[in-house]
Amino acid sequence: MLKSILSANTLETTTKTHESLTDHVDSRQGQKSGQRMEADLETAQTARNLPKGSALRGFVIFAATWVTCSVFVGMNLMRGWVPWDDGLLAQCAERVLQGQLPHRDFTDVYTGGLSFLYAASFRILGTNLDSIRWTLLLFTIFWIAAIYFLAKEVFTDWIAAGITLLAVAWSVPNYPAGLPSWYNLFFATFGAVCLFVWLKKPSAWWLFGAGICGGLSFLIKSIALFYIAAVLLVFLFVEQTRSQTVRKKTPAYTAFLCTFLFATIAALAFLIRGQLGLPEIVHYFLPAAAIARLLVRGEFSGSSLGGSSVAASTDSGSSSERFHFLGRMIWPFFTGFAAPLLLFLLPYIHAHALGALFNGVFVLPAKRILAVAIRQPPLIAFLPAIALFIAIVLGFYLKDQARRIWTLLFFAVLAFVFMRAFLFPSSYQAIWKAAHGLIPITVLAGTAAIIHYGRDRRSVRDYAQERVFILIALSAFCSLVQFPYAASIYFCYIAPLGFLAAALVIGLFRDPPRILLSLVVVTGILFGAVVMLPGGLFWLGRGYFPDSANHKISLPRAGNIRISAISAETYSNVIPFVRQHARGNTILAGPDCPEIYFLGGFRNPTPTMYEVFEDRASYPSRIQETIRANDINVVVVNLAAIDSYEYVRPLRAIASTEFKFSSRVGKFEVWWK
Repeated sequence: MLKSILSANTLETTTKTHESLTDHVDSRQGQKSGQRMEADLETAQTARNLPKGSALRGFVIFAATWVTCSVFVGMNLMRGWVPWDDGLLAQCAERVLQGQLPHRDFTDVYTGGLSFLYAASFRILGTNLDSIRWTLLLFTIFWIAAIYFLAKEVFTDWIAAGITLLAVAWSVPNYPAGLPSWYNLFFATFGAVCLFVWLKKPSAWWLFGAGICGGLSFLIKSIALFYIAAVLLVFLFVEQTRSQTVRKKTPAYTAFLCTFLFATIAALAFLIRGQLGLPEIVHYFLPAAAIARLLVRGEFSGSSLGGSSVAASTDSGSSSERFHFLGRMIWPFFTGFAAPLLLFLLPYIHAHALGALFNGVFVLPAKRILAVAIRQPPLIAFLPAIALFIAIVLGFYLKDQARRIWTLLFFAVLAFVFMRAFLFPSSYQAIWKAAHGLIPITVLAGTAAIIHYGRDRRSVRDYAQERVFILIALSAFCSLVQFPYAASIYFCYIAPLGFLAAALVIGLFRDPPRILLSLVVVTGILFGAVVMLPGGLFWLGRGYFPDSANHKISLPRAGNIRISAISAETYSNVIPFVRQHARGNTILAGPDCPEIYFLGGFRNPTPTMYEVFEDRASYPSRIQETIRANDINVVVVNLAAIDSYEYVRPLRAIASTEFKFSSRVGKFEVWWK
């Protein structure tokens, strides 16, 4: 039945595409424009035909890239941790394994799907931190192949390999904890694969698959709604570009499109209103506004931005026909989106816990936005990104000897900055900031390129504009993963999509400075793998720091996680110490230290994971009631709580009145009777 939702004509061959584009060349451009188009076509055909003549070589390059990246991730899989992150994931999974429901029986910070996934991994692989990371590795391996596929759809094997290596170097190995934002990145990438294939082979099933990716992503974390928004904009763009002739006036559809775009941008502005500084406007608002402007411009320009290969090459017709075409894309997508959600809802419907689920998924994240925030760096941090952009643009404009000289100068500067990055934070941050400012520049450049090629009608590469739009839309909206907590690692959750988008935007232009761009990619790979990686999460974006994550916690549930010597000693000592004084299996630990419960196998008598989401006014009375009701005789106080530091003093005050003895173990203070 789904197949009948969307129908499309068979794609034209490359020769017919060339003939159609040649017929549309503006006579004012003359012979020179025609020659440029011929050159573009030859380049595109050469890149497309190479894999057909060397399938074995292509497979070898893909396999080598896939294995290299997978091994690289695997080698760093157990390296580093944030105790409260790993503890949160593990304790939530264990409570699900015990029959509890997220949001009804305990406070799950995310949607809840990840807790079920890790509960399954505990059942299969064992109840320890290793199981979570092996699950992450499994998804990462498939994601690596997806990144390569997206790059290979446009570029040759070697370029696709370079982009894949770059994406991996800036992603999971830098913080291989199984946090939900990695899965949001994975499913956004899988969704992009479905959309790329759909462009070539129009079928409702691919849209259904893209919807499933969105639904599964939402079950992991609700920021998947940004992915949904990006895909809807892709549908609007495809609908606009489906006609190869001048569109008729369709006031009803035009009013709908403008209203939808206005509502989307207004909702975005409302979301970030608490951080509406210039850096946030540039990082979050400007890319989305540029995409909306592109769609509005396409609606009022009087002609399509470029020929779409998804739809039939007929007039767009009336508003009703345009709505019908849009609906044929939206329905299979939202059917796929709803399918995993409905399955997830079944246990909540059976338990009459839909209200608790709604509160946990939509109300709690609002509290998180208000409670925990890190702003984007000031606009001056954009200077390295702007400098890199100018260097690449000059590489395009300069020719022959001038380009070779410029490339040599660029190489000298890049090598100098890279070598200094090991010793000087300023050089490290110059490279980091050049990448960090990538997405806004890429989105602006991408929308400008689409407008340019739509005006000149010289986009000879099949699906080029649609592919670019897919990736800049996903990059623009999925980059909101950085809001409101723009810590350095949150850029890594979106960087691979940003790199892909930048590559595709550059691929729209003819005669690229290949050596200069290769230098950028190689430097990015080396910087990610050699300079960024050793310092781990806490030095990410700040400066180079030697690897110190080489000690294990001597506890069975800790698995093979490698962390710093101080942290390993603390947890190796505090858990046995607590177990020595505890009567029974129930203790109280806080604020923000769920890892104590999991590593020691203790029962958490509260639904709380992070105290920052608790009501401060009633917190002392609830803690006292919990201690007395559960006959708790050991309390562990985390003196180094970051987000919930305001809860340390009241918990210590209660412990000092309820318990007689105390001892300091690392950053923890243990009280007992």
